[in-house]
Amino acid sequence: MERPKFTSDSRKVQKGDIFIALKGAVSDGHQHIESAIDKGAKFCIVQKDIWKKLSKKVHVSSKKIKIVQNSHKEYSRNCSEYFDEPSKKLFNIGITGTNGKTTVSFLLDKILKDSGKRTGLIGTIYYKIGEKTVDADRTTPDAFTLNRLLSDIVREKIKYSIMEVSSHALEQERAGHVFYDVAVFTNLTPEHMDYHKNINSYFKAKKKIFVNLKKKGIAIVNIDDPKGKILKKELKNRCIGFSVGKKTDVYAENIEMTLAGSTFDLNVFDKKYKVKTSLIGRHNISNILAAVSAGVFLGINIKDVIKSIGNAKPPDGRLQPVKINKKFKVFVDYAHTADALLNVLRTLQEIRPKQIITVFGCGGDRDKTKRPKMGEVACMLSDKVLVTSDNPRTEDPACIINDIVKGIKKYISKVIIEKDRREAIKIALNIAQKDSIVIIAGKGHEKYQIIGNKKMKFDDVKVVKELIGVRD
Repeated sequence: MERPKFTSDSRKVQKGDIFIALKGAVSDGHQHIESAIDKGAKFCIVQKDIWKKLSKKVHVSSKKIKIVQNSHKEYSRNCSEYFDEPSKKLFNIGITGTNGKTTVSFLLDKILKDSGKRTGLIGTIYYKIGEKTVDADRTTPDAFTLNRLLSDIVREKIKYSIMEVSSHALEQERAGHVFYDVAVFTNLTPEHMDYHKNINSYFKAKKKIFVNLKKKGIAIVNIDDPKGKILKKELKNRCIGFSVGKKTDVYAENIEMTLAGSTFDLNVFDKKYKVKTSLIGRHNISNILAAVSAGVFLGINIKDVIKSIGNAKPPDGRLQPVKINKKFKVFVDYAHTADALLNVLRTLQEIRPKQIITVFGCGGDRDKTKRPKMGEVACMLSDKVLVTSDNPRTEDPACIINDIVKGIKKYISKVIIEKDRREAIKIALNIAQKDSIVIIAGKGHEKYQIIGNKKMKFDDVKVVKELIGVRD
């Protein structure tokens, strides 16, 4: 395939190209319009509101400027059309929400594969086309990469694609010209408030996925979430609602949970089935209901769907048990918001362990408002809390820890502060007693720690095994 004649990177402009100026979180392409023209750009596409402020400062002929309402959307459209609109050729499933996207995507992938269908998957842990996988750079890639991946799925004659769709991707229109047969909403709790500013703006970004439902597409919505209830009313007959405990289209009742998994009665459009799963916790039952709802819409036999759920294992870093052959249990989880941590700790509390020891930190250069909230949740629902580093990035880990401590002052007697994550895990393992649970939260599947601008190798699961002396 020949190279596209458009780009959003002024450094890559060649003679006759179209330069699309995008405003990012760090840099703004509108500042490089003159450079793009000097390199031979045929013309530049600019965003109306930004261009209004810049036009008098940029000395470029008006013939070289095309003004659009949203340059991100224009770029997304160009990327989609360049790859011949691949999402329209696929049965495309998009999953959005604060928590649960990865688990729902893995469950759906298993349901589809078990029914004999080949799949593509674009998500937080990896991007997959058939059986080939590559580590994911971010949950939803940039518009060009996203459409290239969808095009690769089409080229491999795969009919089904599953996507995790982040709020950043929706707000920045990375998926602005991607269309869905099924759009799933898992939940909405405060996250990325440094970017979205408030919960209503965050919800508005999430809702964009439903604008791109295909004509015969369906929304699948968690009505246990207040914003999910709003969506159910707005989407009317284009929506399947699911709930843990409330009667709706798809719901669960008579729930029993242990460390080995969960059992519950599944109600699907007034028909009842028994479900047994190795996935632990109420939040995972919600994830299962989302996947079941999509499977039913896809026309897969409900008994086959239930069988797949019964054989499914949690994705890496999602309440992942670490095999250590000790009289206490260790779990690693990706929980990096107050609500996700709350779900995990409540799940573990319901199992009534002797003691819960929580190890967690918060990421640097990210939403600071969640730090004291996560600290408070950890202390409320744990017997001992180790506050440590996550991915500090360019922030001082001590400053991040100080932000966390603001939410835990009244619980300080149960808190140990240890900046070194490996050392914090070691302390937690040393103080664990028989029938205790150690939960190491925040990084989950990640195999690295970002310190400054460097990625250092760090895998919570491997660190636990090294400290205890367990070999795979």
